[in-house]
Amino acid sequence: MTDLQSKIMKCVAEGLTSKQIAYELGSTQKIVESNIVLMKSQFEAKNTAEMVSNFFLYTLDAMLCIFGTEVAARERKKVYKENPEIKKRKKASVIQSEDAAKFLTVLNK
Repeated sequence: MTDLQSKIMKCVAEGLTSKQIAYELGSTQKIVESNIVLMKSQFEAKNTAEMVSNFFLYTLDAMLCIFGTEVAARERKKVYKENPEIKKRKKASVIQSEDAAKFLTVLNK
């Protein structure tokens, strides 16, 4: 992902529209939308909520591969501590876009 795409992903996870993202990043709506289309393809998503969710899942997988289970588990515990409602989800594979936004916020601290 490019730096711009990372910023766009964070904004999408926060619930901003493409017009709001463009304004926030000093870009155009067309550039934002074309990057969202690209990222949906990269993350095999049908919509932006699924894109954010898949990004989140891939990020956790990457943490496991790069840093090992201890770091990933520590980060997961940190997120659960700040957002206990996420831990209560019955199916770990079903992650809502709001959950992914919370994970991104905590991981970026």
